[in-house]
Amino acid sequence: MQQLPELTDPSGAWGAPAPSIANRNGTQAFQRIYFQLGSAVMLALGVACSGGNTDSGSPPPEAPIIQSFSASPNPITAGRQTTLNGVYYNGKGSVDHGLTYFPSGYYGAVYVKQDTIFTLTVANDAGANATANTTVHVTLPPVGFHPTGNPGVDRSKHTATLLADGKVLLVGGSRLFGYPSNCEVYDPTVGTFKTVGPSMPMTSGQTATRLQNGKVLLAGGGSGVAIDGVELPLASTLTFDPTSATFSGGPVMGTARAYHSATLLPNGQVLIAGGLGLFNSNTIPLSSAELYDPVTNTCKPTGSMVNVRSGFNSGYTAMLLANGKVLIIGDDRGTTSAELYDPTTGTFTSTGSTTASRLYLSATVLKDGKVLVVGGPSTAIVDLYDPATGSFTPKGSFDEMVGPHTATLLLDGTVLFAGGGRDGGYYGGGSAYAWRYDPTDNSIRDTGSMMTPRQYQSATLLPDGKVLIAGGQVASAEVYGFTTP
Repeated sequence: MQQLPELTDPSGAWGAPAPSIANRNGTQAFQRIYFQLGSAVMLALGVACSGGNTDSGSPPPEAPIIQSFSASPNPITAGRQTTLNGVYYNGKGSVDHGLTYFPSGYYGAVYVKQDTIFTLTVANDAGANATANTTVHVTLPPVGFHPTGNPGVDRSKHTATLLADGKVLLVGGSRLFGYPSNCEVYDPTVGTFKTVGPSMPMTSGQTATRLQNGKVLLAGGGSGVAIDGVELPLASTLTFDPTSATFSGGPVMGTARAYHSATLLPNGQVLIAGGLGLFNSNTIPLSSAELYDPVTNTCKPTGSMVNVRSGFNSGYTAMLLANGKVLIIGDDRGTTSAELYDPTTGTFTSTGSTTASRLYLSATVLKDGKVLVVGGPSTAIVDLYDPATGSFTPKGSFDEMVGPHTATLLLDGTVLFAGGGRDGGYYGGGSAYAWRYDPTDNSIRDTGSMMTPRQYQSATLLPDGKVLIAGGQVASAEVYGFTTP
């Protein structure tokens, strides 16, 4: 056994002789015994103090406390990000909708596309928990242009009709070379177009009106047959049945017409007015009007407009007002006059005049019942028509918009303008420009560009708030709105 080193006092300062070997051995043994006894005592004291169980004396964990939980910005544009922030104590936090780890003071970004309640849960090891909620509100429409399926052919100046099941029917139009003879239906649930029905007798300039029974009335349009270079207008009508995706013949109108207007009235009838007719191998603008009755499946005459009107280039338009009357604005001559049709009397009367002559006109009935009128040619001059006073009030101009465009009332009351910008002008190049107009402050803001330059395209508000932009001299389509993150 290894010996401990001897303790010596070479100088004799301790005042005692060095112990003998026997004494040293005895001292070492005593020291070992003393150390062992001390260790045992300390161990015993430790066990006694702990009661034999080191866990039973620990205090329970404190209950979780949530000091704050909020989102910013709030409200948020649909499809954009908001940031969640929570401050809490005594536990670990998580948030539903994917934030399984959410430390106190952490800023977590989440995408929001509709009003959403977020819940913060803080739990400790003992199973106690605390919760807090914050609601993120979506008040603005979805923004941005996104790709979708493409139609089978390029078309412009066609009709696009929202069907009762949320699909969109495209009919007619013109192509870069010739006319599309087929019709297509867009299904927003899968984002694809499907060809339906036989070849159409009309080429472009027809109207398409969804009736109260869900069917679609197609009326007039160009025939594709020309005399002395003038395309013959049609007096025929067709009815499209979405349930069977088939077309059937309808009554013959009293007058052949193309580039006219068609407006669904509250009683279910359709007012068909104006357009280009034919006289001595020349097209002439018309003032005549007639009513289609779906009950009797007939067309019958009604009063004539105060002015002749047609809409080959002008954006001549007719829209139903909240009072049941029809406001008619614009024509190819750029007239400033406007008129009203009263279904109760079957007559047209003049109303106020717009503040400027316009081509490429659009008119949109706003949520408050007033009508926003916008059009070029050099700048987009803005008027607001008030049905209560029958007058137009100037609201400024938008220098960027000069050519053919579409105007779509969005779910939040703002108006989406697409196309007609200076990047393509109005000489055939097409435009990708887009803006949003807010009637609450008469402001217009850039909302990003379309993916493809277009002109004479269609724009259709879908049930989910998105807008289908289709055609416009190209065989493509896109959707204005948000995509799921």
